Amino acid sequence: MKNKILKKLLKFSLWTSLYILIFLFSAFITMFMLIKGETYRVPDLRGKTEEEAIKILTKKELYLKKRREVFSIDYPEGTIVNQYPAPGEKIKKRHFIIVDISSGGERVKVPDLIQKNLKAAQMELEQYALKIKRISSIHYKFQSQDIIAQNPPPGAETFKKSGIDVLVSSGPRTLSYIMPDLIGKNIADVLTIFDKYGLKIEGIREVQYEGIPRGTIVRQTPLSGYKIKRGNIIILDVVK
Repeated sequence: MKNKILKKLLKFSLWTSLYILIFLFSAFITMFMLIKGETYRVPDLRGKTEEEAIKILTKKELYLKKRREVFSIDYPEGTIVNQYPAPGEKIKKRHFIIVDISSGGERVKVPDLIQKNLKAAQMELEQYALKIKRISSIHYKFQSQDIIAQNPPPGAETFKKSGIDVLVSSGPRTLSYIMPDLIGKNIADVLTIFDKYGLKIEGIREVQYEGIPRGTIVRQTPLSGYKIKRGNIIILDVVK
């Protein structure tokens, strides 16, 4: 009788132990799968330093791996330019995020563009991997489209693929005048005054007028009151 009871107790203990082991094993497998399968959204590390990125990834049990340094004018030196996987993608914990670090932009010396034609300057800048960024213009003594000033100045260092601001000439300012009344004036006096202001008499026609002194202007084109400037055609009729 005692043997039967002992056998039953032993059998019960064995089955109980077996169930406990099965339960523990199942729980372990479940936890392992949950931990192994846990994923995160990849954070955007672009523009951050390595130290900042490591702090962010450590909280998610992810690791940082630097691949290479690249030139970039969009991201400051020492910050992350590219990353793989890309921001927003899913990744399992304890995996690596591979990144490229900016070494800053590749530098080049700015050529001297002063007094060069705008088109010629653009072609020259292409050889330095530079370009015209902003163009302003004013009236100046240089010929139209010639460069008066530039920023950065000649000889300064700047990043390749960056832009140069230029100020170009729109040509000398043309002064305008109001045509005076020349009727009755002496041609010699008028020529002296016109030369002083850079105006030229294109045509002097001699005409006969009784009772009027020689050299007196009796007709003019344009008429008095009209606006004139250098290069306009001015014709005068003068008593011979």
